[in-house]
Amino acid sequence: MISLFIFLPLNWLKNKPHLFNYTKNITEENYKYEYIKAFKLVSWVLLITVSIFFVAVIEVITEFFNYNESINIPFIILILLILSIFYKMFKYLIK
Repeated sequence: MISLFIFLPLNWLKNKPHLFNYTKNITEENYKYEYIKAFKLVSWVLLITVSIFFVAVIEVITEFFNYNESINIPFIILILLILSIFYKMFKYLIK
């Protein structure tokens, strides 16, 4: 339910790049590049958000039916992978 409240507004917003706040002035020469970059950023944020919530729901369901006190290694690996993707994405966008 929470992911739906995050997904719907972001999905609507990603198709309206003129509503975003940009660090650079948008001109006739750079608007296509900046709009594409903003669209990609919001798309990645959507993908990562939905993925995290999906894995969390799967983990909750799994733990409910099969209680296990050990740390779930695949979940931790997925979170670290997602964080590394975020790092690379923001590093690329800061250029």
